[in-house]
Amino acid sequence: MIRKTREVLKKLEFGMLELLVGLLMVAGLIGYFWFVPADIEWLDHTVSFILFSYLFYKVGITSLLFGHRSRNIEKLIVVSYFLLFFKDIIIYTKQTAFKFTVLKFVDYFYVFFSSNEFVSVFMTFYIGILGLVIAAVYITRNMVIGHPSFLFAFKQKPFKNNAFKFLAVFVALLGFYYSRRQEYYTLCV
Repeated sequence: MIRKTREVLKKLEFGMLELLVGLLMVAGLIGYFWFVPADIEWLDHTVSFILFSYLFYKVGITSLLFGHRSRNIEKLIVVSYFLLFFKDIIIYTKQTAFKFTVLKFVDYFYVFFSSNEFVSVFMTFYIGILGLVIAAVYITRNMVIGHPSFLFAFKQKPFKNNAFKFLAVFVALLGFYYSRRQEYYTLCV
């Protein structure tokens, strides 16, 4: 029976990621219509956030925005986006803090990060921005904006000024972050 189920799931190409997304959708629907314990609500938001970060990487941000893929720079960009998102994790943890029955350890993390606001908000923000600056510098120096890409759609000719290219790359990275951030909030509400 188990082997037959695995074969069916393999033919459907149904894996752990799809199962996790399905469970999150069910938890979100239940939370929309009925009361959901704080543990499930926090897990729903946190796992959704982690999946969103993973999807940022799988999308191929550098290929989408600049026409060439660089996995190491994409990792840096995803970590930077994660750090920029971190304050949002603290905000939605504040809503469920001290209501956990199973995930009591989250309360300790919340107390630490809420009492050390400099670490949780400012440092993560500045390190995230620094990561995007480093990625923009690397892309400015080592990548030619290629076709098809978002930035190529705006400027087909090569950049003659590296400062202008850096600014365009940095703004594209920030714009992608903020557009994805809005989608994340739309999905979570």
